[in-house]
Amino acid sequence: MARRCTASLKACKTPDRELSRLTGANYFAIRRMRDKGVGSQTKNAKLLCKFFAISGKDEVGSRTELPDLHRIIDTTWDGTPSHAKLIASLIRSTAPFEISSKVHAGRTRKKR
Repeated sequence: MARRCTASLKACKTPDRELSRLTGANYFAIRRMRDKGVGSQTKNAKLLCKFFAISGKDEVGSRTELPDLHRIIDTTWDGTPSHAKLIASLIRSTAPFEISSKVHAGRTRKKR
């Protein structure tokens, strides 16, 4: 879990202050973890893992597409809160669509 969080944090181009605001994690903890990596399951590390949708229950490799998703969001997002809300809204709007091979948190979604 710590390695996946570290990789996601290092791949994330969101500035530390903005990431702190978005996640609720301490700004200085984010700076330290970005520089030295996530070492333990502190409150701040758990907040970042939640933001990056990383769970200790995930199977290794079950979220191989996640870094690509973060990279796409980081390169698309203009950094403003209003644009972040729009992107989040667009992503949420895809929930009703079913992809047969879609896996979330180690389990296949049931068809609606």
